[in-house]
Amino acid sequence: VCEKNPSSSHQRVVWERQIQTARMILDEVFLRHEGPFDTAMLKAAFYEAAATMNSRPLSAKHIKNS
Repeated sequence: VCEKNPSSSHQRVVWERQIQTARMILDEVFLRHEGPFDTAMLKAAFYEAAATMNSRPLSAKHIKNS
């Protein structure tokens, strides 16, 4: 677990992109749910965000355009 922001500029860009991706996923989860969140639902939202982010390919090198 990284406890501080990376110091290299290229690492900072990746760091900020990951934060932006997590926020977009969590926004979608929160929009689908009505009412207040309890602890279990909040944990599930974080797990869903983590699973979505971890399911992405590490690079676009092997992706072919259709």
